[in-house]
Amino acid sequence: MLKRKLLLFTAFIVTLFIPLAFIHTNQAFAQSIDPLSNKKMSFISSKQTAHINGVYNVSSLEQQSNGNWYVVDNSIAIAPIDYNNYIPVGPLTTTDKTGKPLADQTLHKGSYFIFGKSEFAVTYLDDTNVCLTIGGEPVWLSRKALGNRLVISDTPTPDPDPDLAKIKEAGINGFNTGGWSYPAQQCTSFVAGILAYKGISIDQFNYLGNGSDWAANAKARGIKVDMTPVAGAVVSFKGVPPYYTPPYGHVAYITAVNSNGTFHIYEGNWSGTSFHERDVSMDDAVAGIVHF
Repeated sequence: MLKRKLLLFTAFIVTLFIPLAFIHTNQAFAQSIDPLSNKKMSFISSKQTAHINGVYNVSSLEQQSNGNWYVVDNSIAIAPIDYNNYIPVGPLTTTDKTGKPLADQTLHKGSYFIFGKSEFAVTYLDDTNVCLTIGGEPVWLSRKALGNRLVISDTPTPDPDPDLAKIKEAGINGFNTGGWSYPAQQCTSFVAGILAYKGISIDQFNYLGNGSDWAANAKARGIKVDMTPVAGAVVSFKGVPPYYTPPYGHVAYITAVNSNGTFHIYEGNWSGTSFHERDVSMDDAVAGIVHF
């Protein structure tokens, strides 16, 4: 639905000199990292989550041979542990220097960004360091450098649904092949692939139209539609710029609801990709939650 966006950043408290580049905030992921080689660890026994508050500044960008872009941030990452301090940028939001989100989500060197409302799983925690799962990868950060911008939650996160891998695969297959009245390479065919995999009757979800139309059209068929996100439901987004192109909007599959009220989604055709995941809020862009 969106323009292709690839962008990487560092906190404004450090200045690095790397050739100027720019990408967008919603598509970059860190490589797999083995941070344990020279560090003795004691992983936390109960699951916790964390938020990263504060406004940061784009300082440098790094692209690897796999084509992905990365944040390089020596100020908050732990260089000996985190491979080259690479931090994925999927959760980031472009803002002004006060932290107010901008309509144009393209970042350049010198732009500002925040980590947003995303919750990150805590996999290790001590008085000095923390390891968070960001973009599906372990990222090691200095608690001292982050200070009170790092907020640790004592609320345990639920164990992941063991079926999520198959749900992801079904969505990607639907995106690639199309079907159920939806063309390939669309958010609608991605979600339709998941619903078909789950055994939902095709009569409930075919011919629902564009993503923005799913809530109203599903309700007209007698399907429950409300504004309460739950895992396993589908969220319909209005065509509201800058994230959702009018009049088409967007549609995605909800995999979890977070303790802070945000919810996690799987989606296709986010910047043209076959799969993307992120946390979103219940805001004015939501047309409705469809409970098939």
